Amino acid sequence: MNLRHRWWMAGMLLCLAAICAHRARAEGASPWPVVPAGASSVRAVTGHAPLALLRPVAPETIERALAEADALYRSGQSGQALQAYATLVEIDARNPQAWLRLGNLHQQAGREDEALDAYRRAAHARTGTPAEAEARGKALLNIALLGVADAIRAIDELDAMDLAALDETRDAVFEQVGAQRRRVNRMATRWIAAEPAAGTRPATSPP
Repeated sequence: MNLRHRWWMAGMLLCLAAICAHRARAEGASPWPVVPAGASSVRAVTGHAPLALLRPVAPETIERALAEADALYRSGQSGQALQAYATLVEIDARNPQAWLRLGNLHQQAGREDEALDAYRRAAHARTGTPAEAEARGKALLNIALLGVADAIRAIDELDAMDLAALDETRDAVFEQVGAQRRRVNRMATRWIAAEPAAGTRPATSPP
């Protein structure tokens, strides 16, 4: 297939996607596929691996797409928001805000591994925009919160084993984890205090 045919195919696929979305909206249905409960990654959400871009997308287009995804997120339409953010990171793989919200949605659904993956991608995304630092900071905070929660679960399981040989080590670990938990909670409290008033996002949202 030569380059001209590839461009023609890409254009046709984009047109078909737009027609399907328009028809779905006209029929009162969501243009986004329903996400299964076990969906985890961008591949699971969109049905394919992230696409390589054929041409750059204007920043204004990215901003509009992010605003639409954020509106879905704040209104509690988690399935549609998940699809919207997953589509957005296909277009702009270095978008920290989109990766952060993907992590939030996975975490709210109990998919901690997928949440951690999204948070790590957000934490490593560097766009040079003012919003980047806040998104990366929240992603790092959520990684820390999930790490502390995982450590506490491991400690509880260890404590239930009641191994006398590990008493001294266990007590030291308890103290270290407790100190880190207090530190992370203080940071989380500052982030949450700076968030919009209640009702603008799901009550169970992580930072």
